[in-house]
Amino acid sequence: MIEKVLVVDDEPHILTSMKELLELENLTVETAENGAVAFEKIKKTKFDLIISDAKMPQMNGQELLEETKKFNKEVKFIILTGESEFSQEKLKSMGADAVFYKPLDFDILIETISAL
Repeated sequence: MIEKVLVVDDEPHILTSMKELLELENLTVETAENGAVAFEKIKKTKFDLIISDAKMPQMNGQELLEETKKFNKEVKFIILTGESEFSQEKLKSMGADAVFYKPLDFDILIETISAL
């Protein structure tokens, strides 16, 4: 069951929106403005789910996925992308549980989280 979530995105308004919406679903949510900051949090805190943007400075979502799965194979991971350069098949083979293309349908995201 998913209870503690880390949302990673370099756009502050997306972090704020996602945090508020996920908290309405009774999830505990932390945020990080890039992959490097997120990975430091991941090393210190046990998250059930990480929702990460694919394209960010300092460590992109694919790199964060790789490093996180080396550190914690059990954590669930969802990638959000507006770019076709991030292949859904490749990201899933690396351990992503789901890949969503922007604009995000929040209802489908919640359904997916509930099924994890």
